[in-house]
Amino acid sequence: MVDFTELGEMNQILAALISLAGDREISTVTLSASPTLSQGKLIEAFELLSKDYYQTSHSELFINKMLPRRTCMKCKTCFRGEEGANCPKCHSQNSTERQMPRLYIETFAVRGAGDLAS
Repeated sequence: MVDFTELGEMNQILAALISLAGDREISTVTLSASPTLSQGKLIEAFELLSKDYYQTSHSELFINKMLPRRTCMKCKTCFRGEEGANCPKCHSQNSTERQMPRLYIETFAVRGAGDLAS
């Protein structure tokens, strides 16, 4: 059963993809998803929603787990990592998590063209 959270997030992603693709068919989509979202439910939502649009009806979906983005409180370096991760610049463990979208498009490719970044 598709959850409304994942369904709503995927609906926004598909709207953006269709807008970006125009009249071209999308062959592959790679998304980054927060660990708070279920990858299985995101896949179900994509399968349910994408079949209604010719641009995405035959698209292959890939989902990468998003690592939290952090800001070091000592040197202000921004980096990816879990809580307690060392800053790559000054090696401090004192960092704070930055707000990030829960789901975003990393890349997508249209049939007959190379990857497009968004």
